Amino acid sequence: MGRIKLETPDQVMAGVLTETTLVGRHWRCDVVLNHPGVPLYWLELRWLASRWAWRCLGAEERTFGKGTPKQGGWRYLDVGHEVLLGPQVAKLSLMDGDAPGLVLEDLHSGQRLHGDERFDFVGLGAQGPHAVGDPEERPLVDGEIFESRGRHFRLWRPQGWQPTREPVIMITERGLLLEVDRESLCVRLWSEDAEVELCGEVVRALVPYVQARLDDPRNDDGGWRTNDEILAAWIALGGNVDSPRERMNWERNKLRSLLTELGVSRSDLLFERKRTAGTWRHRVALKAEVLRMI
Repeated sequence: MGRIKLETPDQVMAGVLTETTLVGRHWRCDVVLNHPGVPLYWLELRWLASRWAWRCLGAEERTFGKGTPKQGGWRYLDVGHEVLLGPQVAKLSLMDGDAPGLVLEDLHSGQRLHGDERFDFVGLGAQGPHAVGDPEERPLVDGEIFESRGRHFRLWRPQGWQPTREPVIMITERGLLLEVDRESLCVRLWSEDAEVELCGEVVRALVPYVQARLDDPRNDDGGWRTNDEILAAWIALGGNVDSPRERMNWERNKLRSLLTELGVSRSDLLFERKRTAGTWRHRVALKAEVLRMI
């Protein structure tokens, strides 16, 4: 995901680039530079098909950068390139030239979520991103304001955005293998043609589900666990002791969403659920024969 670094004599900050990003002194800009020498609207940065580009909106006579202006005043911005506002007022440089991705903007704090924390509040389903807790999983559109877990966000979803350009593994394909390393907290999925690896805290919640599948009878009744049972096992593995049982719902959602972003198609089918005696139970939907724990 595109990221920039900005410097003034009094301020150093990093910013995440959405499909179009305004930089300037005005509070309505996406990236605000609090320096009197910065114009209200200084630069616009935009993703143009395959590269980042910038154009000047103010103080053009004091703004310098590489490249010859193209139609509309756009100049390409590559990693390491700098745009300078003189004399010694501000400097902008591109730190990451990747395409824009899914970003959540907290409407109260203005914070922009672009890492794993996004998936505490949105999930990636077959139809696109949706608010966590939405029973219908209605897909959200670019610019939409929504509520999730008591917070209000605006969604930044680039036009034509997909979690990956092309899925590399399908969760339901024949020959799929899933391995969990409980020490390094990594999960690996293999197919005949591809391999995907996801590491991090989110994998901790997968460990008890896979263990249940391996330990229980290998039939239709094996592997099912309630949120309370998984929460207790998760805490025993090092999870936060103060977490509510709903935390397991959030962890399953985050795991599926991160796998989707890595190119695992239909990761929404990784878990299945059933209601027994008024209580929901979940299990890994894959057969025990294709699961490994190391």
